Amino acid sequence: MLVDCQAIVLAGQKLGEADTLVTFLTLERGILKGVARGARRMKSRFGGAIQPFTYGHAILFERRATGLRHVNHFDPIHSFQRIRDDLDALTSAAVMANSTRRLLPEEQPAGDAFALLLKSLRALEAKEDGDRQVFWYLLSILQVAGYQPRVDRCLVGRHGGVPQGSAPRWVFVPQLGGAVCAGCYANQTVGIAGPPVGFPLTPGVHALLRQASRMPEAIRRRLSAGPELIREARALLEACVAERGRRVVKRPIPDQPVAVGVNAERVGYV
Repeated sequence: MLVDCQAIVLAGQKLGEADTLVTFLTLERGILKGVARGARRMKSRFGGAIQPFTYGHAILFERRATGLRHVNHFDPIHSFQRIRDDLDALTSAAVMANSTRRLLPEEQPAGDAFALLLKSLRALEAKEDGDRQVFWYLLSILQVAGYQPRVDRCLVGRHGGVPQGSAPRWVFVPQLGGAVCAGCYANQTVGIAGPPVGFPLTPGVHALLRQASRMPEAIRRRLSAGPELIREARALLEACVAERGRRVVKRPIPDQPVAVGVNAERVGYV
């Protein structure tokens, strides 16, 4: 069965002596993986096309017997080479791509995520602030994946506020998916390990997350926030992605017979 789609390269993984297992985010079918045979040879027909963040047109062939796909063709539409040439932009794009892989299951429609990633890569290429772009992207991809952090009320006590003078007033708990008041957090236990890991949520970051979470993605980027607030909020969202990503059920890809016993190394940015 042929799969003909628009795709963004998220990652590449060495497979055997010359092949590459490529992870794509596709417009029509979400996360897909396929083996690009001979992609690492000097005279590969793929040339340098299958590079991280490249946006293009992909044709994949799926063998029904094994469920394994092969990349028949990949025609770049835009390479985003300027991102790979800039270390800061490269680092920011890597966070976006890795978060997408963590949060989205394979072979599920992901049109919103595709448009969001393409928009964010274009912003990085235009040299917009990396921390800011990553923050907005993480907030949006968490929402698309169904894991938007809840910061409008305490996730344990279900109330909207705590008495004045409490310090710290709020704690961000990635394991619970949002904000918990200090009093409820102190009473939380997880087995014998004590309360789940939490991070003090400063009033400025709390207000930023609360406002941004209520706004449509198209206009939330207009919110003004200083670089310190953005960096602090980004760190909380990265922790949330790491925690939520553990719960996503991925579709297993059958092992390729020729790759049995071969250690696969991740390449690109991972």
